Amino acid sequence: MNLPLTIVIINKNSEQTLTATLGSLSFASSILIADDGSTDRSREIAREFGTKVISLHPTHSFAQKRNEALSHVTTPWTFFIDSDEICTQELAASITDIVTSEHSADGYYIHRNDVFMGVPLLYGETGHMWLLRLARTDSGIWERDVHEVWKVNGTIRKIKQGILLHAPHPTLDSFFSMVNIYTELEVKERSKHPPSLFALYLQVWSFPLAKFFVNVCVRQGWRDGFEGIAHAYCMSIYSLVVRIKMIEYLRKHS
Repeated sequence: MNLPLTIVIINKNSEQTLTATLGSLSFASSILIADDGSTDRSREIAREFGTKVISLHPTHSFAQKRNEALSHVTTPWTFFIDSDEICTQELAASITDIVTSEHSADGYYIHRNDVFMGVPLLYGETGHMWLLRLARTDSGIWERDVHEVWKVNGTIRKIKQGILLHAPHPTLDSFFSMVNIYTELEVKERSKHPPSLFALYLQVWSFPLAKFFVNVCVRQGWRDGFEGIAHAYCMSIYSLVVRIKMIEYLRKHS
């Protein structure tokens, strides 16, 4: 069945995960790989699946990347999935029902579970992650350079059946190699409306500890065992690095 849906994947050097992602999307008749300058085999893998590939213009803004890809979509519905995510069969069935129904909303949040050190995290920060990834193609645009969000106009609902599985960092080395990249982008975004140095000094001491407590105790990350606690530590380190870099930025530009 030809669904009125295009699945968009922003791709860069994803040969280790792209095969699994594309393999989970067999329900779709239209898949678009928006390639961001890959130098590995991921473009070749995409073509082996018969997937259309376009090249994105160079930019550090993830919102711009997604909006450029969106401009190539001609179907009424668009579903964004990352090259390190897997669409479960239950989610595929839910998406199929939505895009073929006359009474669908304009956009849909999808529940996502992270896989860390080989273990799916059901609690903590990532166990409560809902992302707006399915929407009518002409209903909105993406905003923010990093941790981008899809601003969709109209009625928004949640998909109750099915999840995305997300395995962005198969090793701790890969996690920490991305910390520097994403924190630089986060600082650039926050520098548009920067807090005071005094506020940042307070946050350096308080926010990472509070974040760890919330993820482990309030959001029950401890129930995911060692991996859940280790992940909470890593996310607190990420938040600490962002604030230290913001202090460095403000000192430099004061």
